[in-house]
Amino acid sequence: MKNISKKYFFIPLIIIGLILGLTWPVYSQTVGVNVSFITIDFRFVPNTPPPKPIIRLKINGSDLTEVPVNQNKTGVSLNWEVYNATSCTATSNPSKSYWSGGPNSVVNPVTSPTGTYQPLDTQTVGSFEYILTCTNTNSAGLSSSDQYTVKLTVRPLLKPYIQTTGGDVHTNESISIPE
Repeated sequence: MKNISKKYFFIPLIIIGLILGLTWPVYSQTVGVNVSFITIDFRFVPNTPPPKPIIRLKINGSDLTEVPVNQNKTGVSLNWEVYNATSCTATSNPSKSYWSGGPNSVVNPVTSPTGTYQPLDTQTVGSFEYILTCTNTNSAGLSSSDQYTVKLTVRPLLKPYIQTTGGDVHTNESISIPE
């Protein structure tokens, strides 16, 4: 009778390794099994997408997603915070050259996760959307994306006026009209 137990000793180890491989956690790991003359190396990569990026985009620090301002208002800024992102793209509608493009543009939330762009254009009356889309990609090439949009509404300047109920307005001082 031949002694085959020594020759085929590694087969159960391979089967055990394959079973472990099917149930191993989703983190990258290397598992090695060494049997005198055979080495088995199992490499596991994540099979779940990474967490979504966290994006915060604000106009003048406001938590509102739509912010109205008067035409020609100065000091209007766009603030961002980005976490868990491997790439981001800034877009605007209508397009604004200062808020567009990918990682090599003026705005780079990946290398600068918090920042401010100022001044925003308030000379043109209308509504302007600023959009930040970010992606988080893991080593297995799986990704999760999210985007955040804020809207700036620039209102036209109105000439000041006083409306009365038909009578005259008299004063010994000046009349102040708030903006």
